[in-house]
Amino acid sequence: MWSIMFIKWSKVVLYLNYYATTLPLYLILILSCSIGIVHYKKLSSPFKILVGFLCFNFSIEVGSVFGAIVYHQNLPLLHLYTIGEFVLWTLFYDRLFKEKTFLNNYLYWILGIIGTLVVLNSVFVQSIFSYNSYAKTLVQTLIICYALRYSFHFTEDAIHPTLEYKMLRAINAVVLINYSGTLFIYMSSIFWLTDNGAFSFLSPLNVVLNTIFQLIILITLWKVVFTHRKSSFLSSSL
Repeated sequence: MWSIMFIKWSKVVLYLNYYATTLPLYLILILSCSIGIVHYKKLSSPFKILVGFLCFNFSIEVGSVFGAIVYHQNLPLLHLYTIGEFVLWTLFYDRLFKEKTFLNNYLYWILGIIGTLVVLNSVFVQSIFSYNSYAKTLVQTLIICYALRYSFHFTEDAIHPTLEYKMLRAINAVVLINYSGTLFIYMSSIFWLTDNGAFSFLSPLNVVLNTIFQLIILITLWKVVFTHRKSSFLSSSL
């Protein structure tokens, strides 16, 4: 009896610790989504897609909490997040390149082939009730390639950089850092999921990286929206 009570209490403590560490992430996402939705019409195309990604991310986070509490299972949402993450970041980077690149020329082929591979992995290789480490590794590697390509992509905007251009460069930098960091976590998930010590370290690390990632996106979105708003107000006043 006492052992059963201890196991149940340990699970409660585990859930409380997890949600305490993820609470800042939820608050950041709520603020980012609110700013993006309210000022959506004023944003450029890349930032509109970014807002779509933030809203999608937030809905997955809320769904994962609901699934963990009610069904004690939320891994199917990770599979859904992987395909959505791939599509939205691909569209985001497609909007960043002004002249034609490999991504622009073969956008629909990339979406179709990689999207199909991700779905096939969930159907035939790694069940929706398990970690889709293969698909996550593929998608994250592709997003890192997008970010690296953009890092060496210089346009006329680099000569006279606008605030929006600077913020897009900042987002690209944080995408590269975040996805490079979490790539190792998902590549090694086959091993650390069976190791409680590794799981207790890498799982919170993933949350911390994601929180920092979302915080920087919030700051860039805030600057784009409210700096433009302030400069527009000053111009109209003058």
